[in-house]
Amino acid sequence: GIRVAPAVTIQGAKALADGSASDVKSLRGKVVTAVFPDCVYVQEQNSPFGIKLVTSASVTAGEEVDVCGVMRGSGSERYLDCTGNPVMTTSPGPGVPGPFAAASSALGGAELNSFTPGVVGGIGPNNIGSFVIAFGKVTQRKTSAPKYFYIDDGCAIGDGTDTGGVENVGMRIAGDPASYAEGSYVFVMGVVSCFDSAGLRPQILPTEIQILRGP
Repeated sequence: GIRVAPAVTIQGAKALADGSASDVKSLRGKVVTAVFPDCVYVQEQNSPFGIKLVTSASVTAGEEVDVCGVMRGSGSERYLDCTGNPVMTTSPGPGVPGPFAAASSALGGAELNSFTPGVVGGIGPNNIGSFVIAFGKVTQRKTSAPKYFYIDDGCAIGDGTDTGGVENVGMRIAGDPASYAEGSYVFVMGVVSCFDSAGLRPQILPTEIQILRGP
């Protein structure tokens, strides 16, 4: 007969250890929230839990998808490696879900389980992979690779890193800051990810950025 990969929820997938080729699991009926050159993010339709997919499949934000693959990334950002497995889409799908508001104090969140850590100093629910919206004042910019900028939403806290010896205040936005002057106020929509700098630190991979007010 035909073998079908067992279905799990996104939180259930993150509770799995890194797998091998025999540990294929499926995520069914998830919504694509963001598409980047090297990965895709999907989210539950009725909750803000999201996850990264490593796949070369052509999908569009807002589509409903069924995917299968093997869990990877224990101790860092968890992801489903879909290499060699198809992505089934239902077009046009339900559309991109509404983002939830992210505060710099809770971005990334605490540990979910032994395989899925939170960020350094993380508090509240683990939200790595979730689709969010954030507002803030541009406080720091890095124009050489890896390019990023920081926005402060009023919490005036940092992630423990610095740029050129100056403490980074606010949330890291992983994107080219050329169009966003220091002191300007911006709106950012995207997914929560993380980077390693003596421990996991949160960042937002933007899908949309708007300037609300100049410096």
